[in-house]
Amino acid sequence: LSDKPDGVVLHQSPVGGSVAEPGDYISLWISGTEDERITMPGVTSIRMEDALLALKNAGFGSVTLRYVREETVAGGQVLSQTPAAGEKVLPGTAPLIEATRPRNLVYVAELSWNLLLEGDNNLVIMSSTANWNGLAVETIWFEQYMRGGQQSVPATVEFDSPEPKDVTLKVNG
Repeated sequence: LSDKPDGVVLHQSPVGGSVAEPGDYISLWISGTEDERITMPGVTSIRMEDALLALKNAGFGSVTLRYVREETVAGGQVLSQTPAAGEKVLPGTAPLIEATRPRNLVYVAELSWNLLLEGDNNLVIMSSTANWNGLAVETIWFEQYMRGGQQSVPATVEFDSPEPKDVTLKVNG
C-alpha cells in the first residue's frame, strides 16, 4: 500500500534512464488501494491450460500468450511470466505468458501480408484472440521490428480446431 493517490508510478523496472532493447518488457508499480489489486499467481513450469485456469481464477480477464520454440520442454509448458508471481497488479492488466506450443495444434494456416512501411523501426505484430473459458487470450504468432520499404510478413499459425479464426496484423501498435 502507498499513501500516494491512485495511479502514481511508485517504481519501475528497469530504472528510468536505462536502455531497453526492442521486445523488452517494462514493469511499473502503480499506487492503488489494496482491495483493487490482483495477485499474480505463479504459473511457470506448469501446463498452459493450468496456467490459464489459474489466471482466470485469480481474477484476470485477459492474457497475452507468446509461443516459443524449445525442443527440450514438453509441449504446452509455461516457460516465463510477466508480471512475476506474487506481484499485485491493477484490474485490467493482461499478463504475458511464454509457453511451448502444445502438441494438439493441428490446423495450420500459412499467412502472408505485403506491407509498405515508412521509417526504420516498425513493430509488426500478428496475433489472434480467442475465448478460453471466459478468458480472452491473445496469441502472438509473429512479432518483429522491420525496416521501412516493401516488406513481406509471413507467419504460420496453428489452431486446435477448424472453426474460422480472426487474425490481426498491427503495425506500430
